[in-house]
Amino acid sequence: MKPVKERKAMVDKNDKEIYVGDLFAGFGEGIKYFELRLENGEFVMYQNYGRWGSLVRFFEVCRHLSINVIVIGNIYQNPELLN
Repeated sequence: MKPVKERKAMVDKNDKEIYVGDLFAGFGEGIKYFELRLENGEFVMYQNYGRWGSLVRFFEVCRHLSINVIVIGNIYQNPELLN
């Protein structure tokens, strides 16, 4: 049985829903990977080294630096992407 993604954070520029547990790839100078979590009622982004910052700030920085971000999966259906 797969866990249900319960917490919708927002929608992306293509009207795709973004949920807690989604995994992202950011393409700028190299590729960086992120996981969306819910922490103390706030949507936050994590990298392998720890907390990056809020989801809203993440998208502001990506937009400012012209970094393309896509959802590449989620922690429930693609746990291998966490490694």
